[in-house]
Amino acid sequence: ADEDMRQKIELLQEENQNREAKQKHEAEGEEERKIIRRRMGYALEDFKVDQVDKCAAIESAQELLVMLGKGDFMCVIGPPASGKTLTMFQVASAAARAVDSYRMEGS
Repeated sequence: ADEDMRQKIELLQEENQNREAKQKHEAEGEEERKIIRRRMGYALEDFKVDQVDKCAAIESAQELLVMLGKGDFMCVIGPPASGKTLTMFQVASAAARAVDSYRMEGS
């Protein structure tokens, strides 16, 4: 009976250590994400969901390019695999087409 109790105690101690290690790892990961967000100039706690409707939706890369040409700026944020890189590629492609068109007209 004593041996069974000792094994149960050891098992509970091991489970507790594993749980504490997992919690520490998750807390460190969240802290690193906050640091990265701050370095990039925004933090999740700064994001106000009720203000999303106030943001202007941009319907095309060309429209964004025109806005950027006027001196506006943007910040593309979103979860992984949500299309941020593809969006920036489309903007860069639209810019390249605009430059080519301008050069053709000037020739």
